[in-house]
Amino acid sequence: MTVKRDSYFIEQIAITNRDGETQEISGAVVSMKYYESVLSPSIAFELLVTDSSGGLYNLINIGDKVELLIGTAKAAMQFNDDNNNTLYVRSISSSTPGSTKDVFLLTLTSLESLVNETSRIVDRYSGKISEIVNKILVDNLKVSRDRLRIDSTMNNYQFIGNARKPFNIITWLCKKSITDYGEEGRKGSAGYFFYQ
Repeated sequence: MTVKRDSYFIEQIAITNRDGETQEISGAVVSMKYYESVLSPSIAFELLVTDSSGGLYNLINIGDKVELLIGTAKAAMQFNDDNNNTLYVRSISSSTPGSTKDVFLLTLTSLESLVNETSRIVDRYSGKISEIVNKILVDNLKVSRDRLRIDSTMNNYQFIGNARKPFNIITWLCKKSITDYGEEGRKGSAGYFFYQ
């Protein structure tokens, strides 16, 4: 089913639970908001869902996989396994059950952002900041190395994780990083940003 909005078309929103059962909910989505910012390390979607059947709310769980296909007048955005940017349900909130319909808000995010919420860094790290960031992303957040693009830093740093979330530590390290210009001999300046 294609649902037309003012500036976009929702072609498909399919939610697959852990048992492999899939629900197509595009017809129940009233509005959708997309968030991305250089101040936030991950993207997010918010879907306002109204369900007149009354059973959809109970079928969706945190961590369910979401395949999302959105078309606009100029292009299409696809979030699924084929292009390694599948979304997952991060939260279900603002539920207002009623006698005729349920209204709730679904927040969708990437797998790395979902894992970040339950992961804590407790290890001691020492070395080049770019190598530390690489290690945190691969070891703690299970990001595939071929999806990473990390600019090399010239400075070393050491710290203990103190049970902080990986995204918080990486964002904190960005301010301490100095660009490595290699053999060119120019001096680097501090400040990186971390973005998914």
